[in-house]
Amino acid sequence: MVPWSIHIDNDAAAAAIGEAQFGGGLDHASFFYILVSAGLGGGIVTDGTYYRGATGRSGEIGFLPLAGDPGACCKTWCRCLR
Repeated sequence: MVPWSIHIDNDAAAAAIGEAQFGGGLDHASFFYILVSAGLGGGIVTDGTYYRGATGRSGEIGFLPLAGDPGACCKTWCRCLR
């Protein structure tokens, strides 16, 4: 056992935590981080702390192409997980 809590986060949550500790969060204690990569994700930082919420999934947004041409998915809003 370790004396601290351990969390497994997705890429957007990890990026929001990194931004809070080493980036723009040094000047802005509260912000919403949006990550655009293979999909779309986000995370909430409040008063310098990543906010996980009651179930650990707060601030989660998402847009992930499921199959086929991602460009077609984004144009027609079909075949996507949101």
